[in-house]
Amino acid sequence: MQMREPCWYACIDANGSARYPSSLLEAGFHVACAIAAVMLYRGRRLSGQLFHAYLLAYGAFRLVHEAYRETPRLFANVSTYQVLAIVLIVFAGNRMVVRMRATAPRTIPSGA
Repeated sequence: MQMREPCWYACIDANGSARYPSSLLEAGFHVACAIAAVMLYRGRRLSGQLFHAYLLAYGAFRLVHEAYRETPRLFANVSTYQVLAIVLIVFAGNRMVVRMRATAPRTIPSGA
């Protein structure tokens, strides 16, 4: 995507045009997720949910990230990728809740 006005985060291509650094931001996101996953795993947090957490984070990242990219829009300034990101967020959130309920400790009612 060629940017209209250069900004502080722009990358300059071989032609001297300012471009949105989508691949660099995507790589940075994945490195940050890998570090977070290792920390969560070592701290025994979100046990059995790390992949769902990653999918939620990635969906949210893509939803915002795509707003800055120059991609074709379907409607109301929303791109196909943003629609897919919303689907990913809903799917991952649903799977996370289902798994949390399935692995929650069951209690026996008193007096039973």
